[in-house]
Amino acid sequence: MAYTAHTDPAQLVEHYDSPEVLEKLAMELALRIKSAKHFIAFTGAGVSTSANIPDFRGPQGVWTLAATGGKRTEPTTNVLEALPTPAHMALVKLQEAGYLKHIVSQNCDGLFRKSGLAPEAISELHGNTNIEQCTQCGKEYLRDFDATASYQFSARDHRTGRSCVLCGGVLVDSIINFGEDLPEDVLKTAFENAAKSDFCLVLGSSLTVTPACKVAEKVGKQATLAICNLQKTPYDKLAKLRIFAKCDTLMQLVMQNLGLQIDPWLLNRHICSSVNRENHTLTISAFEIDATPASIFPGVKVDGKKLEEEPFTYTFPNGTSSVQAELFFFGHYNEPMLPLTLDCLQEGPTFFHLQYNPMDGGWTVTNRGTDPGFTERKLRPPRKQQVDFTGPAKVVPGNKQEGFGVHPISNCPHLGGALSIGMVELVAEAYKQNKCSTCQDTTENWMCLTCGSTFCSRYVQGHMADHNTATGHTLALSFSDLSVWCYSCDYYIIHDLLREGVINELHKAKFGVYIGK
Repeated sequence: MAYTAHTDPAQLVEHYDSPEVLEKLAMELALRIKSAKHFIAFTGAGVSTSANIPDFRGPQGVWTLAATGGKRTEPTTNVLEALPTPAHMALVKLQEAGYLKHIVSQNCDGLFRKSGLAPEAISELHGNTNIEQCTQCGKEYLRDFDATASYQFSARDHRTGRSCVLCGGVLVDSIINFGEDLPEDVLKTAFENAAKSDFCLVLGSSLTVTPACKVAEKVGKQATLAICNLQKTPYDKLAKLRIFAKCDTLMQLVMQNLGLQIDPWLLNRHICSSVNRENHTLTISAFEIDATPASIFPGVKVDGKKLEEEPFTYTFPNGTSSVQAELFFFGHYNEPMLPLTLDCLQEGPTFFHLQYNPMDGGWTVTNRGTDPGFTERKLRPPRKQQVDFTGPAKVVPGNKQEGFGVHPISNCPHLGGALSIGMVELVAEAYKQNKCSTCQDTTENWMCLTCGSTFCSRYVQGHMADHNTATGHTLALSFSDLSVWCYSCDYYIIHDLLREGVINELHKAKFGVYIGK
């Protein structure tokens, strides 16, 4: 919170080692990684800042600005749309190469799990905004949406409003709020690795939050500790190597010295098409590589029929040999719809590995047959923190698989009747105010292109969706990414009328120039 911000101006100062000094430190760091028997990493918010996710105590940090009343001037990316950074991918490569034994992370943004890091190779001390867990059997669910609770009754009301598909138990988020204890099993694993570690690298942490920072302190007192952070930390005197650099810059140099290449990030998805010939049904589901059920589709189509609720089950006519499926994704990385032909003759499950490259926008599909390719993971003990069960649980709008198409269409039939005359002139002013008419949120808002009102997105409180239900106004313009959504079509839409008028004016208000200038 704001009271945890640095109070000493000297603590806010960011320091940078010279290129020559940094080269030497990176070389020494690489040598220590090579020689270490149990190398671990400890990460903080600074490892994600190059993904445009704000840190907490830097000059543009969340708590710093809250304490000073300042406003952020640097760009910010929705956590769901953020891509793993070179530092994330470097740690993944070090883990794959056998150097890195474990990561202890204070990050809640989920980028390590997104990056492809093995789940058992990380202790997420403060939780993960995309993970919820069953209070009864301990099953974890990694979601493609924000899985945090509404906290409608208290900060301990961690219920997400969903139930476990295995046992029907109550699902709770994994976030650790202020004043709450860290999960015992996660903290125990972190300290066990610290006890075995002969070398620990701290990346992007101020080392001021307890008990997490005690992990780094333990290594520093018994073995070799290296700290990479732009600001000074309370444990600098314990560090054998003290590096003032951005995490990406350092890790790129370290990997060069190790002769390892940082692989580009690719989005990996795993799905199953299961056929029941007796009932003439085909069910499409998704899972993580550790067999955890995943929710990656806002909806799918099979032979033109829209399926919007999990499990996505389609009843096919007798004698059908195959069906044409259209897989729609949430579009955090601009993933296009993926067409897929699914066999209806083969009884049982067929597994597919889908890989998306955000750089070229293409999908690669591998049919794995009956081999799912995953390794079963032991269930974590159910969360032991006190959970407030007062009243009915509430599902936050957007914190589930809502909506449908994410690939834009150009033939929306509602555009002409829904777009009000004079709306172009209102766009720039509405963007400058950027405030939800219902809850006053200023983080992620949409503007109704029929009446000009501004409301928050489904990733906040969902008031724009409520406005659509109450009024029937069908077009909304996103202040975040300049997209236009039609609630009647359930699709993003594109049209020259929008590009040359409404979006062009918002582009000018947001970036200072018109499109194409």
